[in-house]
Amino acid sequence: MERLLIKIGSDLAGKNAVWKVGELVKYLKGKNVHVTLISSGAKKLDKELYAKIYENTKVSKGAQRARGQVELMHLYKNIFKDHELNIGMILINKKDLEDSENLTRIKQVVDELYEQNTIPIINENSMLTNDETTFGDNDLLAGNLAKKMDYTKIVFISSVNGLYKNYGMPNQELIKKIRYEDALKYVVEKKSENGKGGMKSKLTACNLSGKECIITDVNSALSVIKGTNKKYTLITP
Repeated sequence: MERLLIKIGSDLAGKNAVWKVGELVKYLKGKNVHVTLISSGAKKLDKELYAKIYENTKVSKGAQRARGQVELMHLYKNIFKDHELNIGMILINKKDLEDSENLTRIKQVVDELYEQNTIPIINENSMLTNDETTFGDNDLLAGNLAKKMDYTKIVFISSVNGLYKNYGMPNQELIKKIRYEDALKYVVEKKSENGKGGMKSKLTACNLSGKECIITDVNSALSVIKGTNKKYTLITP
């Protein structure tokens, strides 16, 4: 059975976007595709929902993630329930994928969640990471995870619908398919307001994974997967 890894960007941590992700996941389940999600957005939600704390307090990354992850999973749980989808959360760091016993355990839990009709959401255990154990951002988490586990493809759902030639210019042109080494020259780095990664990070993750990767936006994702929309870029190894 095909396994798909879907990474959702930080700016998409909101009701409308998560609803559309739920539609996509439900469609894929109906096609007998096993889906695992990686979702950024904990920091964004913490800043939005606990704004008063930020007014007079310097907030650590650990505190941000501790509150924000709860709100992020609450968002997914409530919206995915409307799509008749259950979720399970797995928190890891880079060393977990380098340790054979931990990697085996992660695979076993993911497989069990699939068997129990539950969508795994894997995020970095940010509270306990340091420079040696962090992936850097969730794009690179996706790349490492796809490399170590048997995912057939990564889908990056972002605020942009792919990689462009002459991005930001009147003659910009969406690239439909390109190899990783050819794609780098077209990168115009623009990180989202709430995220750590950008287009270069996504391309690096694609190269790291050794898998095909699709980059698209949340409004196009479902129709792209259905094959009725060409607003995406396919990155090949």
